Amino acid sequence: MNIEERVKNALEALQSLIKSVTSADVRKRFQQKTSKREIVFSDHKHVNLKRLINNKKVVAAGVAAVMTFSVGTMSMVSYVGTTATNSFTVQIDKPVDAFDLSVPEKEQAVVTESEPMNLESSQIVGPSSYSFKEMSKFVEIPTLFNAYKECYVLRVNGRVLGYFRNEEEPQAILDNIIASQVQEDAELLAVGFAENVGLEHEEVSIYDFDTYADQLAIEELIRIGTNEKRVYKVVAGDTLSQIAERHGMGESQLIAANPAAASQKYLQIDQELSLVVPVPLINVQTTQRVTRYVSVAYSKVEEGNSNLYEGESSVKVRGVNGKVEVVEDVVKINGQEVKEKTTEVSRTVISEPKTQVLYVGTKPPPPRIGTGTFARPLSRGYHVSSPFGARWGSMHTGIDLALPTGSPVLAADGGRVIFSGNQGTYGLLVIIDHGGNLSSYYAHNSKLLVKKGDEVFKGQKIALSGNTGRSTGPHLHFEIRKNNVPVNPTKYLKF
Repeated sequence: MNIEERVKNALEALQSLIKSVTSADVRKRFQQKTSKREIVFSDHKHVNLKRLINNKKVVAAGVAAVMTFSVGTMSMVSYVGTTATNSFTVQIDKPVDAFDLSVPEKEQAVVTESEPMNLESSQIVGPSSYSFKEMSKFVEIPTLFNAYKECYVLRVNGRVLGYFRNEEEPQAILDNIIASQVQEDAELLAVGFAENVGLEHEEVSIYDFDTYADQLAIEELIRIGTNEKRVYKVVAGDTLSQIAERHGMGESQLIAANPAAASQKYLQIDQELSLVVPVPLINVQTTQRVTRYVSVAYSKVEEGNSNLYEGESSVKVRGVNGKVEVVEDVVKINGQEVKEKTTEVSRTVISEPKTQVLYVGTKPPPPRIGTGTFARPLSRGYHVSSPFGARWGSMHTGIDLALPTGSPVLAADGGRVIFSGNQGTYGLLVIIDHGGNLSSYYAHNSKLLVKKGDEVFKGQKIALSGNTGRSTGPHLHFEIRKNNVPVNPTKYLKF
């Protein structure tokens, strides 16, 4: 008897068996029980029937049932199922009656799983042995069973990232993600994930199960957030900013995609850079108790002083900032503090701030024009370190007054500021035009308090002394010029 005849006989026997059932309820029960068979695969090997079960392919369980029931009851039924990559054998250790095709799960077991088999040569184990291709020529049978695979499932916010043979592999992935974001010596209140991450031991339907996950590949997917690969190879003259601009990225985004490049002084020719900006699927969230000392600014009050000109001020009582100890639970995601999640635990005052009292001038200032007479540009605490005249083989065009850096420099007469800035050997320089072809120079300052165009009065503070420009120590170089020619200042005032 050839294959075609034996298959047809098997089908006729099954059809005859169904027709012999006169009760509609029994027939219905028979048809329902043949619609699905549950098998659990518990040895964690690769099984995937997605590509097999379609309109033209024969599921092994279904064909095995046809071949078995056509010849009556058997004490053991074995059948082989296959995918494009693996095959498996399922054994039912119970006599199977044609009127009761539903076999309890506990009496079904996977007894073997082989290496990949060719779909066309996969054999059905039963009373007779045929390939799927041969059987599909004569028989089209719907899915008669649903198998489950026991494995560990890693999910993020409900999305399945991978199936694993054991718990250790996915747990190692999660541990590595945490280790990449947490310092070993960090004292943390909590370590976890910002997302809903789950690792469960489950029975997964073979229609959902694809393949076992690769640990390194899943770690890379979690870190980058996508399986997309876009790589740029560095050429001579490339810089990170140029590469980023050419590919529509910010330089910070390119560095985020290639952290190692941030510490390189130069890019290497043929170095490969990822152009995929990481958007991690899992973000590490930590909570750390931190003690901080916060400065509390002092307040200010003013008191009028008739000895000071309007616009002038001086400190009567120096203010002192207060200090507060603040204990906070700081939340960070991937090492970056999330301000809105940080909570204050306690606040303790270490020292109260001390109010600053400031004198402010109330005396009307003198006219902001030249008077033709000059006053000393310094109030006190100075001495003449170098006079006007010949010095070291050249002409010294002013008088040097030595004093500590930061001392007030005063306008020798009223007038208009015609220069305020840095001028070569003079350093920070102020020049005042007093009218009547007279002007004065104030050089080597550390800070300038007026700007070009300001009108100043005699005695107004215009700068702080210093040591800028060509200078041998802190001092003020003071000049008086007539018709822009330096003259000896001692002709106009005494020092």
